[in-house]
Amino acid sequence: LCPYYRKFIEDFAMIAKPLHPITQKDISLIWNKNCQDAFELLKKKLTFVPLLTVALPNLPYIPDNDALEFAIGSTLSQVPNGEEKVVAYYSEYLNHSEKNYCVTRKEVLAMVDSVRNFHQYLIGSEFSIRMDHIALNWLLSFKNPGQMARWLGSLFVYKFQIKGG
Repeated sequence: LCPYYRKFIEDFAMIAKPLHPITQKDISLIWNKNCQDAFELLKKKLTFVPLLTVALPNLPYIPDNDALEFAIGSTLSQVPNGEEKVVAYYSEYLNHSEKNYCVTRKEVLAMVDSVRNFHQYLIGSEFSIRMDHIALNWLLSFKNPGQMARWLGSLFVYKFQIKGG
């Protein structure tokens, strides 16, 4: 149930982190206090009325991304009536190899995965990606950034710009 509603739960990947290892194949279930606390917090968040707004297609969207040591996340916001409101959340726990990425690579991954996740809102719209890692502006103008260029290439169907957070 929780993964389906993760887009309505802020910081889902961080909250669910203690539960992630016990969902993997061939892992013995060891339920501890961290698992119980994560379970209780997710249960509470699933029963709490979220402070989300309905998306308004005529307003610009603001994907706001960040990357942590073990997870990436994003909010999708709009500014109806002069106040910024969240439309949806996205977070994902990083796999073993992604955890070893440098900060820039994690930030690019956060940006690309976020835009892909919010595709149904963003396609055909102009939007400004807000993030705190300024090196990404450099990356967009770099001639041969390798893997990150391939990731970024998937975003060129969108009309966007990057702004500092």
